[in-house]
Amino acid sequence: MRILNTIGILASIGIFWYGRYIATAIGELLRSTYGYYGSGFARLDAGITNLGLNGAFFMIIVGLFFLGFYIGNLKQILRRTVKTISIIGIILSSLFILMNIIFIANNDADSFGTTYLSWWLFGLICLAFSIVLLVQAVRDYRQKMGLTTNQHSDDVIDDFDVI
Repeated sequence: MRILNTIGILASIGIFWYGRYIATAIGELLRSTYGYYGSGFARLDAGITNLGLNGAFFMIIVGLFFLGFYIGNLKQILRRTVKTISIIGIILSSLFILMNIIFIANNDADSFGTTYLSWWLFGLICLAFSIVLLVQAVRDYRQKMGLTTNQHSDDVIDDFDVI
């Protein structure tokens, strides 16, 4: 699970990179057709829609990856923090996939800004969750291998020695 959690961190960073790529492509499309009247606006809407649809299809695949990622963490690591984060992650991934499917079904260039913002928000949440899950996976691995010892009672007694 440690490797899968590391891949999750890289995938969430990839969401930011891909979102920036799509935003840059749309910006170049807007600059190249600025001031072009007539049928140019129809071509502009088609270009934004095509870029948005390509991005939404890719983000559905990313959402499915994170859905499986959270389910795998839920089953493999038996810590309360992991269970809580995984359940929240499963819900958010499902909503993310559903939102991208709705964007594809509407095929509307006007709602791309909301979709794009949700990509970044989902990437940020997945990055935070993946880091926490990686830390919990390492702790779980160390505990299973016997690399950590729990001597909290001795530490407390040593802290309160006055003399």
